[in-house]
Amino acid sequence: MTIVRDGDPWPDQERWAVQGISHLAVADMGGTGGSLAQRGSALVGTSTDAWATDGELLTALARRSRRAGADWVLVAGPDERGFARGESLSDALAATDADVVGVPVHDAVLDGDRWLLDRSRDRRGRVAFRTHTLARVGPDGSTVDRPGSRAGAPDLHLVRPARSPHGPVTEVDLKRWRTWDPDGALAGPDVVRSAQVPGTGAAPRTNRPTVIVAPPWMGFGNLLYLLLAAHTRRAAGRDCRVLRTPVLDRWATSLGTLDDLVADDVRRRDRREDPLLRTYGAFGLDFTADELADFVRARLLGSAALDVTTDPDPGLVTLNVRRGDYYSVPEHQVTYGFDQVAYLRAALAAAQEGAPVSRVRIVSDGPEWCRTRLGWLAEEHEVELAAPSDSALANFAEVAAARRPVITNSTFSYWAAYASNVRHGDNHADTVAPWFFSRAEAGGRAYQVDPRWRVVADIAGGWNGSTGESG
Repeated sequence: MTIVRDGDPWPDQERWAVQGISHLAVADMGGTGGSLAQRGSALVGTSTDAWATDGELLTALARRSRRAGADWVLVAGPDERGFARGESLSDALAATDADVVGVPVHDAVLDGDRWLLDRSRDRRGRVAFRTHTLARVGPDGSTVDRPGSRAGAPDLHLVRPARSPHGPVTEVDLKRWRTWDPDGALAGPDVVRSAQVPGTGAAPRTNRPTVIVAPPWMGFGNLLYLLLAAHTRRAAGRDCRVLRTPVLDRWATSLGTLDDLVADDVRRRDRREDPLLRTYGAFGLDFTADELADFVRARLLGSAALDVTTDPDPGLVTLNVRRGDYYSVPEHQVTYGFDQVAYLRAALAAAQEGAPVSRVRIVSDGPEWCRTRLGWLAEEHEVELAAPSDSALANFAEVAAARRPVITNSTFSYWAAYASNVRHGDNHADTVAPWFFSRAEAGGRAYQVDPRWRVVADIAGGWNGSTGESG
């Protein structure tokens, strides 16, 4: 389903037919590609439809589609193209158990005679859903209100031409778009030729200064991804900073290395960038390993606050166990929680595959939970628990200095591990992390992990077998 307005191209029915999409439902509000009848599609809304919003137009199209016998409808822009991993879109939707699935959207940019794919995605995305008499599409086509189950759709993707260049990018042949594998290097022989274009960044090209408007609730780990983007763009000659928040202010004061990356306000001429509309933390996609290392050396390890001594014991493993709001706030627990005991058992076993473990030091924001639930560690190891009075900065510095960090699904932990890797240079395989990050994104997969880490792929009972213990 789509809306075509003045200046918009007409959706290409032949390309959608390749994906098993038999009909296009189009609200023709004055597009440039001719009438729907001329294009041979079955369902049509015209410019005489007096709907007030895009959501109402799309809702009307969904109802017409249902009356025409459609099982599923997919919202897409008139110039967007869809694909699924290893199969057609229609096959992928038919195999889906959920009633509503979110669909990621990636921008493509025409560079001369070739198309380039922006591998970071628009976080709003689109939506596909089983037709239902009560279905109402949201204003921008990214949501739908209907009864039934919901899920992410990591195997479904849309690509759309962008109005300005983005990066990091990969060359794409949009004439051959049958399948695409988003994992690994984001390479599928029918679509992506896996060639990075040097000199591009993760934001639209503009001469205007950019301020990334961080929300006040955002924590230190997520803020560091925004600061990394600003640092990288500034190194490329583009003015970019992150708006100061109380959290950022505290950490900037403590570290003393971030001041030139922080903006106190957004001026009239500044371009505002909303960090909730795309990812910043996808390793190898939103940033390269070299860009990350440069930022860590300059902005983290360059701070005297992180200049701590590494324990020389080769048998010492440092566990960074994230508790906090992941397990004290029910909504967060549903999204991020899992059986941490099962994971830590698997993680210690993974660590011992690399080298013997004789000592375990626990650094956590939930020391009481660790004391009561991780007693089994003392059966085989000497165990130490960091003092509950230690500050978040002290905890970060300790994990960043560790040679063998074992972390959980926390951006705070990811960054401490990144810093450890840059500091030591050769301990990537000694860093252990979970495959899982969040049920709200990427099918659960932690896209922040360095592929050189030792990743625990599964745990007893599975990542969704339990959301862990509250508290």
